[in-house]
Amino acid sequence: MLEKLYQRGMRGKHVSQYEVYVAGGLCMFWGHTGRRQPWHTKAYFEQEQEDLRPNQFRRLHRNEWVVAESQFIEPEAWDAIIDSNHSPILNGGQMHVAIDLGVKSDSSALVAVCFDPSGKKLMVAFHRIWKPVKNHPVQLDGVKNYVKEICRRHRVKTISADPSQAYLLIQQLQQERITVKEFTQTQANGIRMGETLFSLNKNGNLIAYPSEELRAHVLNAVGIDTAGGVRMTKGRTSKKIDAAIALAMACIDAIESGPKIFNPKAIPTGVGRGIGMELKRQIGSTLGKPSPFRDMDDEPPAKVHEVFRFRWGE
Repeated sequence: MLEKLYQRGMRGKHVSQYEVYVAGGLCMFWGHTGRRQPWHTKAYFEQEQEDLRPNQFRRLHRNEWVVAESQFIEPEAWDAIIDSNHSPILNGGQMHVAIDLGVKSDSSALVAVCFDPSGKKLMVAFHRIWKPVKNHPVQLDGVKNYVKEICRRHRVKTISADPSQAYLLIQQLQQERITVKEFTQTQANGIRMGETLFSLNKNGNLIAYPSEELRAHVLNAVGIDTAGGVRMTKGRTSKKIDAAIALAMACIDAIESGPKIFNPKAIPTGVGRGIGMELKRQIGSTLGKPSPFRDMDDEPPAKVHEVFRFRWGE
C-alpha cells in the first residue's frame, strides 16, 4: 500500500523545495535528506552508519526502498577480525560448542568458541564441517565420535543443537553422559543469532583464525531486517551456512555463561611447569593417579569424587 502511494505521488507535480508532491487529491511529502532535527548532525549520521547494516541505514535515515534480504556480513567486515597469529586450539581450552546438523544431502558443522585470555573478547576456537557426497549423507556416528573426542581434549562448558535436526544425536550423547542443550532455530532465535554475531563482528569483539571454508559459510548467510533486529538465514540459494549458524549459537551460549579468564594456550597440567607445577604444589601426590574426571572411553565414574580445595594465594 505504501509503495503504491509513493509511486502515485512521484508521478505528480513537485511543488516545493521541501520535496512535496501533488497528484490529484494526494499531497505527499517524501524526503531523503534526513537532517530535520537538532540532533541530526554529521557526527550523528556517521555513527548511525557505523552501527547499522547498510540497508537499515538507507531505510531508516535515507527513506529509501531497500530489499528485505541482503548479505549478512560483508567480506571486508569478516576479514577485519581475522588474526593471522591465531590458530585452532588443539586441547585444554574452556569451550562452548554448537552443532548444526544437516539432513539428507545437507552438510553439518560444529564450531567452538572461547573467551580470549583477557576475558573481554570471544575467539573461534576450532570448527569442523562435514560435507556429504552423492547418495552418501553425513554419518551421525562421525559427528558423535568427534563430540566425544573434543570432550576428552577440552573443558567443554556447553554443547547446543537444534533438537528438530539432532534429536537422535542428543539422545545418543546423553547415553554417553554428555548433555546437549536444545537450541531451537525459531524466528526469534534467528534474530538472537543474527544480532549477536553481527554485533560481535561489527564491534571487533570476535577473533577468528584464517579459514576459507568458515569464511565462505559466514559470507553465504543472508540478513533479513525485521522490527526486532536482523535475522540470519540461508536465503533462497543453496549455498551452505551451517558453520555460521553453529558459530552464532556458540557465541550466544558463551555470552550467557559469562567469561572465564584463562590462557587457551597454557601448558597442559602435569607437563612440569606453569599451571602443572602449581597444581603439583597444591595437591602433590594426587598427580599421576587416575583422574577424578571421566574419560569417555572408560567405565562410568563413581558417583562421589574427592573434592580438592586449592589454596591459591597462600
